[in-house]
Amino acid sequence: MPDPQEEPVDSTKAVKAIFEDATEEFAEQFKDKVRALHEHFDKDKDGFLNLKELAALQLATDGSRLTEQNYLMACKALACDPNNGIPLPALKVTYLAEGANIEKDYYKVFPDKIPEDADHIFEADSAGFDISS
Repeated sequence: MPDPQEEPVDSTKAVKAIFEDATEEFAEQFKDKVRALHEHFDKDKDGFLNLKELAALQLATDGSRLTEQNYLMACKALACDPNNGIPLPALKVTYLAEGANIEKDYYKVFPDKIPEDADHIFEADSAGFDISS
């Protein structure tokens, strides 16, 4: 039985606090995963993904080749100088876009980081079958 001297717990505030913590944790994990991908493919460690580095990221995660024309279009869309490349903040923007999946890409590049309790299905079709490559 609750103590009548205690103030009642505001369940809305409690739920909000839980979700804020979860959201902050998710945001940190998102940033950490994007940062890890960026650092992994930034071979010259200049803070940017140039054409060759971004092409390696795309090949490793999507299996498709990045053309110079696509690279230039991506740089233009992200307001990046193609002579430098894609900085970390711009890569974060690409992973925030609809259709991007940081979890899938991260675990393709770092399969040793997949949690043991993960379901290992990163992409499913409308019938629920695994179509991950």
